[in-house]
Amino acid sequence: AGLDYEVSLRPLFTPPNTAIPGRRAVVRSDSGDVLGVVGKAYEPVQNQECFDFLDSLVADGELRYHTAGALGAGERVWMLAKLPATIHIKDSEDITEQYLLLSNSHDGTSSLRVFFTPIRVVCANTLAMAERRSRGRGCSIVHRGDLTRRLDFARSVLGLAHSFFEKAGEQMQQLARHYPSTEQIEGFFTT
Repeated sequence: AGLDYEVSLRPLFTPPNTAIPGRRAVVRSDSGDVLGVVGKAYEPVQNQECFDFLDSLVADGELRYHTAGALGAGERVWMLAKLPATIHIKDSEDITEQYLLLSNSHDGTSSLRVFFTPIRVVCANTLAMAERRSRGRGCSIVHRGDLTRRLDFARSVLGLAHSFFEKAGEQMQQLARHYPSTEQIEGFFTT
């Protein structure tokens, strides 16, 4: 996926060599590209740390890696793992896959997020859609303070969040059992 790079924080200077206090550049280790400018409290979460976090969940067999990628010059990264279960809609061939998505930014624009989604992320558009639809769900980890402790907390919370797909499946089945009358359909679309 091209995610085998690290980022480092470097001081910023203006010509002719005046330091900019409280701001640092996030620089990609392999290319030297500046991915963003952040405040002094920002702590990067390396791509390898993200994989380590998911590895601990994948190791127990509950998940398997599906896809991963980077957007732009690598300022946004994501990793998608697939759960083995699917949601089958009653009396149909409709199937909803279940995924766990980890997204992270190296430019200071967002927190590290981990959440369940039925959206298979393959590009910037599907990543944005999955993130929009998951607001308020999963775990967000701000790039400050003790990130290791926060990742451990996220791992424990995600164990409880598995109920997201159970509830979604129940709602889908309930909708599949309901057959509205013509009057109900017309009333829905006219109001």
